[in-house]
Amino acid sequence: MKVVIIGAGEVGFHVAKALSEENYDITVVDIDPEKCQRASESLDVIVVEGNGASPNVLLDANVSEADYVLCLTRVDEINLIASQQSHELGANKIIARLRDQQYSARNSIIKPEKFGVDMVIHPEQEACREIKQLMKYPYAVQARSFEGGRLTMVGIRIDRWNKSMLDGKTLSEICKENERFRFTVVAVLRNNEALVPTSDFKFLEDDIAHFVLKSKNVENLLELLKIKETSSNNIMILGGSKIGRTLAEDISKDHNVRLIDYDRPKAGKISTKLDDAMVVFGDGTDIEFLKSENIQDVDSFIAVTENEKTNLIAGMLAKHLGVKQSIIHVVNTEYMPTIKEIGIGAVISKNLSTANSILRILHSDISDTSVATFHEIGLDVFELQPEDGSEITKRPLNELNLPKDSTLLASGKKFKVQAFQHKNCYAIQFHPEVVHSTQGMVLIRNFVYHICSCEPDWTTNLFIDEALSQVQQKVGDKKVLLALSGGVDSSTLAFLLNKAIGPQLTCMFIDQGFMRKGEPEFLMSFFDEKFKINVEYINARERFISQLKGVTDPEQKRKIIGREFIRVFEEESLRLGPFDYLAQGTLYPDVIESSGTNIDPKTGERIAVKIKSHHNVGGLPKDLQFKLVEPLRRLFKDEVRKVGKSLGLPDEIVRRHPFPGPGLAIRILGEVTHEKLNCLRDCLLYTSPSPRDGLLSRMPSSA
Repeated sequence: MKVVIIGAGEVGFHVAKALSEENYDITVVDIDPEKCQRASESLDVIVVEGNGASPNVLLDANVSEADYVLCLTRVDEINLIASQQSHELGANKIIARLRDQQYSARNSIIKPEKFGVDMVIHPEQEACREIKQLMKYPYAVQARSFEGGRLTMVGIRIDRWNKSMLDGKTLSEICKENERFRFTVVAVLRNNEALVPTSDFKFLEDDIAHFVLKSKNVENLLELLKIKETSSNNIMILGGSKIGRTLAEDISKDHNVRLIDYDRPKAGKISTKLDDAMVVFGDGTDIEFLKSENIQDVDSFIAVTENEKTNLIAGMLAKHLGVKQSIIHVVNTEYMPTIKEIGIGAVISKNLSTANSILRILHSDISDTSVATFHEIGLDVFELQPEDGSEITKRPLNELNLPKDSTLLASGKKFKVQAFQHKNCYAIQFHPEVVHSTQGMVLIRNFVYHICSCEPDWTTNLFIDEALSQVQQKVGDKKVLLALSGGVDSSTLAFLLNKAIGPQLTCMFIDQGFMRKGEPEFLMSFFDEKFKINVEYINARERFISQLKGVTDPEQKRKIIGREFIRVFEEESLRLGPFDYLAQGTLYPDVIESSGTNIDPKTGERIAVKIKSHHNVGGLPKDLQFKLVEPLRRLFKDEVRKVGKSLGLPDEIVRRHPFPGPGLAIRILGEVTHEKLNCLRDCLLYTSPSPRDGLLSRMPSSA
C-alpha cells in the first residue's frame, strides 16, 4: 500500500515510523528542512521537501498513485487545501487532521467533503475518547474494551498491598483458587520490559499486569487484588485547552466537573460556554490551592494544560494529596514510559491517540479484522467473526490448530477474540516484500521486533554509508565493469559505485534493438551526459536481429538473445578491459533462490559463473571469471528503490516498470523485423505513456 503523509510533525512522524516498519511504501512531505532531515535520517521513507498544498510538490510525491493521503500538518487550512489538490490529482482516499471541530459541525459553511476529504480526525476528540475510557477504570493505568464493552483488558500496577494478597503464589495457583471467575494475564510490564507469563509466573511489586476478562467480572478481580472499586463522579480538569474544554463539555452532564485555568480572562470566557461545569481560576501546581479545592475528594484528576511540565507537576501533587486517579497529557511521547514507571498515573498523548486512530483505519482497510496493538507489551488483539458454515465453527477448540502461544480470550455466538502473544512464535513466509499475505507484515514485524528484539535502526542513508565503505575497501584501486540495463537495480548500482570509486567504474550498455522507443537515447543522455557516469555504448542491433531471422518461437528467441548477449559481453569486456571485478545488481530474492555459492577456493571471494543481466538468461564463459561486487544483495526491490531515491535517481528511473531484455522481440508474433519493431515501439508510445518509463515527455503533440 502506498501512503503519502503531508506533515512530518509528531503525528506524521509517528504514523510514518509505524507504517514504514510494516513495509508500506511511504512518502513524507514537509516544508520544514529540519523535519525532512529527521524523517530521512530516522525512517525508511521517501522524503519530499516542499509545501504540501502545492500541486507541483504533490506531483513530486506521486499522490496520484497513493492509496491513502494523510494530511497531518498543524494548520487546518493547509490540510484542507492539500486534500483538495490530492483529490484532484487522483488520490484514492484522503484523511485530514483538523483541530477546529467547527469544520465537522452540521451548520459549518466549510464542509471537509467538498475538499475531497474522506475522513476527518480531530486530535482533541481522540484524546478525550482515551481519557473517558480510563475514567471507567480509575484503578488502572491502561484500559480497553472489546466487543461492545462485554470484554475488558485492564493494566493494573501490583503494589505492596495487592502483592501481599497474592502471597508469592504462581499464576496457576491463583487461577485455581479463583475458579468462580475466569481471567487471563496476557502480559506483564516489568522495568519497561514486556513479559509473557507462564503458569509458574510470580508477580513482583511494581509489575503492571494486563488482565483480560469479562467486564461483569472486573469486580471479582478487584476483590482478589484488594482494590476498592470506585467510580469517577467528581472530576477535576486542569487546563482550559481544547482537550480540557471538549472533555468538560462532553462529560459535565453526567459528572461533577470542575475546570481550573490559571488565565483569569480565559477562565471567565470558558465559564460562559459551560453550563453544567464549574470553572475556577487558580494554579494547579499550588499545593495550597489544591487543598482548598478538596483534591482528596476528587475521583479523577486530569491535567491537560498546554504545558506538559505543568501537567506532570500537578499530577504528582494530586497523587500525593490522595486523588484516586491521575491522568496526565504529554506532547513528547518519550516521557510516557518514565512517567508510568514512576507510578504517577495514566499517561496519554493526543498526538499518539491521533496516530493510533489513523493506524487502525489503515489496518482495517487491509483486512476486515479489527486489530488493537499494544506496543509496550508487544501484543496484538484480533476480533474475528467467522463466516457462516466456516470450518472453525464445526470443530472443537482443541482441533483448531491455533498458532502456538496464542490465547483465545473469549468467544460467543457472534464473536471471537484472540490475543496473539509473540513469545516463541515462529513462521516462514516467502517473498516478504509483497503485501498480499494476510497479516504478513504484522507477522514479520512481531518476529523481528518482539521475538528477535531487533531495533528499527536501518535507514537508507546508513546503508549507503556502509556500502560505500565496503566497496572502497574491497575494490581498492582495481577496475570494475557493470552491465547497465537502465532498470532500477543496475541504475542504483551505477550511482552507488560511481560515488564510491568514480573513474574506476565502466558501465557497458548493449543496445540489442529490442527496447522501447527512445530508451537507449534517454539512458545514454541520462547517465553519460547528465551525471557523467562512464557508459560504453555498444550498438549491436543488426547483430541481434540477424540471429533471429526466420525464428518464430518465443522461447527460442529468448535463448538466442541470451546467448548472443553473452558473446557480445565477452568480446566487449576483453576489448575494454582488463577488469578485476564485475558489479551485479543481485538482490536478496536472488540469494534466496540461488543454490550455488560460486566461491573461489583460492581467494574465498564470490566469482561470476552466472551473470544476472537484464536478460535473466545465459551464463558467462568459465574462463571469464570476474570477482563479484554485489552491494545490493541484502536488499529487496522496494528497498533498492528507496536507496536509489536517496542517491538522487529521478522517479523515471526509480519507479521504472521492469522490461526484461528480450523485450519487444518476444512481443512480436512471428519473425522479428525492423518494420514490426518500429510499429510496436510506436504502439507502446501511445498505449503506455507512463511517467515512470520516462515516455510521457516524448509523446507526439498530436497524440
